[in-house]
Amino acid sequence: MCELITPSSHYRLTLPESVLLEPEHFIQASILSRSIRDCGQQWQAYLTALAYQGVIQWLEHRAPTLKIELKLDSQAGSYLVIRSLFDSYPFTVGIVATEEVLSGFLAIPEALINIPVQFCLCTEVSTEQEEVSILGFVSQEKLLPLIQAKQSSSVLDKNITLPLTLLDAEPDHLLHYFRYTRPALNTTSVTPSTAIDSSDHPDFATHLLDWLGGRVSNGWQNLAELLNTESQLSLSTRNVSLEQSRCKLIELGPDQTKVAMILSVVSEPDEKLKVSVQLHPTGKQYELPEGISLQLYSTGGENLQTVFTEHQDNFVQLRPFKLPPLVTFGLSLTYFEMTWKETFVL
Repeated sequence: MCELITPSSHYRLTLPESVLLEPEHFIQASILSRSIRDCGQQWQAYLTALAYQGVIQWLEHRAPTLKIELKLDSQAGSYLVIRSLFDSYPFTVGIVATEEVLSGFLAIPEALINIPVQFCLCTEVSTEQEEVSILGFVSQEKLLPLIQAKQSSSVLDKNITLPLTLLDAEPDHLLHYFRYTRPALNTTSVTPSTAIDSSDHPDFATHLLDWLGGRVSNGWQNLAELLNTESQLSLSTRNVSLEQSRCKLIELGPDQTKVAMILSVVSEPDEKLKVSVQLHPTGKQYELPEGISLQLYSTGGENLQTVFTEHQDNFVQLRPFKLPPLVTFGLSLTYFEMTWKETFVL
């Protein structure tokens, strides 16, 4: 039995999703940690055993089609091998357990990262409340700078110190990775022809201030002109300003699925620019393919927003954001084996 405690949407940004533990989970954790003589290590092994049992219960409840295999390592602890749509390309997910988060940092065993794992799933275990809370997850890509910094220092600690700010606190994002991507996509997913870094290639970035003057470039088109053309753009104009929006048709996936990204830029009274981003189907398709990720990221690669298309979505959108002039940001779309990226300058 798995009982999930899901906070209301009003508190979702601060309260993690939790799983209630059953008596058999505590018995199993005691058996697994009993052979460890060091008291500190034994307690940590006990917490980790509770954590992975809670995580497995959560995965079985939220994603019953996933194939989950538990692996134990004498130094790294426990990790999961997860198979989904691409059965020959399993994910490895490290389980990090802590009893209480007070400092804003978590300790991740370096041996766990060296397995290697594609993700570390961080949990908080409360033996008093008898529950496991899922704090969030972090990708191997985001851990690499922390690993390199530790290797260049003289610190002998066997743990990597992870700031909680690096965690993606939305567990549904992790489930989407399992269902719709291959592990390699999380570290080397960018196609060379579409990977543009404005710091190295400023001339290739799309300048949005030009749009306010009526000029478009880099394959973008005026939305009003694109409607009722051969593209057969499928969208409801109730949510889109035709005069202030630009559109680009993008092909993704093995079947070259064509989607339309619509980007609107509006000048605000505070001299900032408000940007809105939507994704729509095209042609005779009135729904977007399930499993496309739309991401907003900074020039340093930090994920600022991510949305995924789900079953029967006729469009998805990022939360509108405001930025001052000359700020650079990036947008990406990922679907199966293909990632599209573009850099923008306000």
